[in-house]
Amino acid sequence: MPGLRKESETYVYYPTTHYHVMVSSLLRENNKADRTTIILDETIFPKSFINKVCDQKHWGHVYVIKKHPRPLHVFYRHLVYGLKYGELFGMKNVNLVFFTFGNDFTNLLINSIYEQNNVILGEDGLFPYYNFDILTEYYKALINEPLLRKMERSIMYKLNPKTRFDARRINRLLLFNPEWLPPEVGREYEIERAAIDWETTQKVFEELSRLYDYQGGNGFRDIDVVYFDSDLSHTGITTERREFDLSRKILEQLRGMRIFIKLKPYADARINARRKEFYGALQEKTSCELVVENLESIYPWEILWYNNRHFLKDVILMSPSFSTAFITPKKFFGSENDIVCLKDIFLGGMPKLKSNSAIGELVERIGRTYVHKTIYTPETFTDIQDIVRSIGSKATHRHPDRGVPDVR
Repeated sequence: MPGLRKESETYVYYPTTHYHVMVSSLLRENNKADRTTIILDETIFPKSFINKVCDQKHWGHVYVIKKHPRPLHVFYRHLVYGLKYGELFGMKNVNLVFFTFGNDFTNLLINSIYEQNNVILGEDGLFPYYNFDILTEYYKALINEPLLRKMERSIMYKLNPKTRFDARRINRLLLFNPEWLPPEVGREYEIERAAIDWETTQKVFEELSRLYDYQGGNGFRDIDVVYFDSDLSHTGITTERREFDLSRKILEQLRGMRIFIKLKPYADARINARRKEFYGALQEKTSCELVVENLESIYPWEILWYNNRHFLKDVILMSPSFSTAFITPKKFFGSENDIVCLKDIFLGGMPKLKSNSAIGELVERIGRTYVHKTIYTPETFTDIQDIVRSIGSKATHRHPDRGVPDVR
């Protein structure tokens, strides 16, 4: 770990997902720095969204990385990046807050400027809470990833090795829940807790609700389960056929329940359309009511939860993997939901990776901090039925006119 440079009054945030944007906004209020910059990439965020960020004027400066046609994209971002993006690669004595190891241009920037700046790792959902083994094992898990994508990544790394993530560049971690870290990470890195109170949280989420133009609705009325789509087949972790068969068997255990499908917010309309078709086909095979075609699903989950917390505070949260969305109600709003994580069912037969067991250990650490609700990790389809019945018997007050969900 490099030594910490003299503390700067300038914070630069580099989000690469909408979740990162929300975390950046909260950290901005936490740090109260004199000068704040947010970096937004047009290949990740639509121009209309970036324009809204600029118009709101909550940031001292918004640095926009322009989108270019593919040949120019490679030329600018891998060969002449120092000239093209001189303001970024010439930064000195700033606190650069980044969130992920999986973005090549972020890695390139960090590996190029770390000697003159403080490099701070914020949280990318569950990373780095489960530990750093994922850094070396992530791509091993993508056993069904298309060959072309693997070849492109290999060529890119050879073209510019600085696009690979290097944890040695990190000066410290900036996290909301350091207690969820494994002990070895706490020993290796300096940890700073990001503390936010309810008043600040409300202020930021009102700001974010306006940014995302959230109008509200009745999409979560009488919902029993919010199911977060992990799209494991698109990421290459499994095949779509296997994902469909497992999903169908899971939904068979939830008969009669109303399930809101929260799709991942892909910018690619083709992927969104394919996932809607996926759940449309599942609807025909089950006796559940799947709520998929709903305007609410396009918004980030945390904004949905904040604006619909009176409907969502007692629903069951469920997903094929241990989703960040499971824990953000507790992280940001101090509220707990019963959680059913299906990782042992979906990831059975996957490569035996250290990072897989690390996720299990993380679930246990987080579970110990839940006071009123429970995190369940069923191993069989029958387990799902028993768990949902147990939760339903304790929560009939949610829908007193409907009673315990039919899971017979």
